[in-house]
Amino acid sequence: MSEADVGLVVETDGAPVAGALVLVRAAATMGPSTGPVLFTALTDEHGRATGIFTRTSAVSAFEVTVIKAGFEGDIDDADREQLGAFAPAARVRVDGSSRLDAVIQLSPSEIQ
Repeated sequence: MSEADVGLVVETDGAPVAGALVLVRAAATMGPSTGPVLFTALTDEHGRATGIFTRTSAVSAFEVTVIKAGFEGDIDDADREQLGAFAPAARVRVDGSSRLDAVIQLSPSEIQ
């Protein structure tokens, strides 16, 4: 077991997205992760979600899920179609062992 730092930023057109729910899980080999949530945070006024969580040394890739009403980003089209209105704004894979750094881009959704 070791600690991992989180330094994620959520933005749209270069502007921060405040109040987005960010969830981190160990990435699955295929498809979305179904493992336990390792880290959760709301983005601040600068669009940042920061903190520390404990991870097993065997995990080197993580699934970051972002939930924010009125926005959409990277997510598998089949997942978006299957989940419909319950689909997260974004679901991305982030590689990292001791630090998770990523900027996740969202766009305003046509469905509000």
